[in-house]
Amino acid sequence: MTITTAEWERAVAALRGERLLIACHMDPDADTLGSALALAQAVGLAGRGTAEVVVGTVDGRPASLPRRLGALPGAEDVVDPTRVAVPDTLVVVDCSGPDRLGSLAPLVDQAGQVVWIDHHRDGGARGDVLLVDPTAAATAELVAELVRRLGVPLEGSVATNLYAGLVTDTGRFGHSSTTPSAMRLGAELVAADVDVVGLTRLLFAEQRFSELTLLGAVLADARLDPRGLVWSVVDEEQLDAAGLAFGETDGLVDHLRTVSEADCALLLKRRRSGELKCSLRSINGVEVRSVAASFGGGGHDQAAGFTAHDDVEGVVERVAEAVAEAAGSRVTSTIRR
Repeated sequence: MTITTAEWERAVAALRGERLLIACHMDPDADTLGSALALAQAVGLAGRGTAEVVVGTVDGRPASLPRRLGALPGAEDVVDPTRVAVPDTLVVVDCSGPDRLGSLAPLVDQAGQVVWIDHHRDGGARGDVLLVDPTAAATAELVAELVRRLGVPLEGSVATNLYAGLVTDTGRFGHSSTTPSAMRLGAELVAADVDVVGLTRLLFAEQRFSELTLLGAVLADARLDPRGLVWSVVDEEQLDAAGLAFGETDGLVDHLRTVSEADCALLLKRRRSGELKCSLRSINGVEVRSVAASFGGGGHDQAAGFTAHDDVEGVVERVAEAVAEAAGSRVTSTIRR
């Protein structure tokens, strides 16, 4: 890891105080929530008091956790953001910048001190202590090291939450971000008796019938642009009907990612307001982080996202052009909707 010993020591020293708050990004995934829950549990086990976990939202109202994430140990203790006081220490986990914290963003400037833990490249990390390493496969990998340095063993609920973050951000150890150190951590967590079968079924292999029918609709509406982009759209009303949150759509875009003729998959999630939350996934090694960055977004080379206020066709056109350029090919557009 590229983080210095001195920075690790500063992070360990910072995890004290009467008011310790751990913040997750909006539309949480398993890496942000699993990392936050594991760290909060480790702080308690280390005898350093109580750390609360909160999830950022657009409007400040309590986050509605995705069903799968709500089953992680400790998720029931996630606090209401409207009742959060300015903390002595704010820990931000798996967040590319303050804007991803939504209504919690002001706390970055208000907190007594800020510890920022993240693995996004070229992110907007801000704080007194920065544990940022873009070579880490998941933020859970960085939190696992911090837990060790707190003197807490990687076992029980701590291990389960870390494994949830690690296995999702590496795509079940199938993404290009998977490293030997990520595999070693996975082995260590499995050795600690993490219920791999149960957790895998919860996170990846279990869905309600309404989710299955939504997947069918997304796939039926999918389009293949000859410039190497496969894409589809899902509306907020469809997600609500299926009981899915905006941050719980990785399974949908991953199905698009299986198309062999494409270089990139794009899922556009349309809010009632017309705003588009867009998820990009690389298929043949095309770097999609820069594509997301051109819309003001970010992420990783193989998985990124952005928010747009354009019409669907306009976004698809721009993304398809960027994908074609990244793939070294250009073909005439034939968007049909």
